[in-house]
This record gives sequence, C-alpha cells and structure tokens, in this order.
Amino acid sequence: MADIVIAILLFVIGLLTGIIAPAVVKSRRPYGVAGDIIVSVLVLVVLGMVGWLWLLPALGIKGPLAIAATIGDPWAGALIALWLMRKVKPAPPVEPDFD
Repeated sequence: MADIVIAILLFVIGLLTGIIAPAVVKSRRPYGVAGDIIVSVLVLVVLGMVGWLWLLPALGIKGPLAIAATIGDPWAGALIALWLMRKVKPAPPVEPDFD
C-alpha cells in the first residue's frame, strides 16, 4: 500500500514540477508544457521508485528520512533533466511585432 501512495505522490509532484519548470529553471519551454510534464513525471516516478523499492532498503534508511530522500533526489534529477532539455534544444527567440 505504501508503494502505491509513494508512486501517486511522485506522479503529482512530477506534474507540478513540469508545470512550474520555467520559473525554477528560468527559461522558456522548447518542447512545450507537455514535454516538461512528461519528462518530469517519468524522471520522478522512475528514480523515486528505484530509490524507494531497492536503494533505500539496501542502505537501511527508513521512516521520514526515506520519504524525504524518495522525493528530494528524484526532484533534483527532474530539474536537471529539464535544464538539459533546454540546453539541447533552446526555445526559438520571440520576434517583436511592431505593427
């Protein structure tokens, strides 16, 4: 049951991260809102579940610290992935309209 709750929590945090990514990474979206949301959700859920199911139990980390590590590390990974997306394909410049 805890695994499902953690997966849902990571999914929701991934959605929020994808939506507010331009404010955090300070840039425009080269792949649009959908690209940011998909990448952030995938990174958060995959890295978070790997940490929750295998890494943290192997290290013997339990309780609130395990929950914080399950959310914090993948969130940082999602921000790094979104930043890399912007470096690989920068958004086209906005041309001023003087009409």
